Amino acid sequence: MSIKLSALLATVLLAACATRPPQLVPAAAPPTTHAKAIVGGLAAVPPEQQAKVNQDLIKHGYRARLNRGQIVYCRVEPVTGSRFESLNCQSEEQLQRVEQDVSSWQMHSTGGPRCGQVSEPNC
Repeated sequence: MSIKLSALLATVLLAACATRPPQLVPAAAPPTTHAKAIVGGLAAVPPEQQAKVNQDLIKHGYRARLNRGQIVYCRVEPVTGSRFESLNCQSEEQLQRVEQDVSSWQMHSTGGPRCGQVSEPNC
């Protein structure tokens, strides 16, 4: 019985030593590479239209791109509740409208500049 067990153990050890170690899977690409791949689907703004690009939006992390001949500002943003990212592209007018809506909401939720006056009962 011990001879069979020894032979089996020797066979298993020999087989284990003869096989190759498992190959490691390369790590996922960093998010910046993914972001570049997503934005890569839109055309870059040509040099003759660079003067029209809003540099304040560029400073806030947006990238200027052309979409159907119109300059749009794109930014890769995380999707809430996941590890995915989403490319968000909007025109300058759309971004200004969003900023105005946020300012209006903040003004309304804090009572606005007239808060404290007798004529404003909702403060």
